[in-house]
Amino acid sequence: MRFKQDSSKMQSNLKYVSFLNSQLNLGKKNLLYSEMEILTTLKKLKVFTKLRKQEFAAKNLLKKTISQLRKELQNLENFLPLQELGKESIDLSSSPKNRDSLEAEIDNLKNKISELQ
Repeated sequence: MRFKQDSSKMQSNLKYVSFLNSQLNLGKKNLLYSEMEILTTLKKLKVFTKLRKQEFAAKNLLKKTISQLRKELQNLENFLPLQELGKESIDLSSSPKNRDSLEAEIDNLKNKISELQ
């Protein structure tokens, strides 16, 4: 079934709008700027996705190397002999004779410095 419209009715519904040449140029200019912004946004999006993929690959590589290093450290701990820290202690306190001689040397150096001034 086809609808036929009267051409006189169609012409009565049409409205004409006129544009000035400056308005037309401004509209075209704005449209071109919009297209340019869309293209630059797409370009930036491609760069962003590329960098994200690189970041993800670097993260995975880092995780992999860290896990390998942990395994190697675990193997080293298994092969190296265990040493208990409590059995061998280093005596950090010096004897009173050494302290007295050090103090005497410090006093001697102070005297020499005061003589030079």
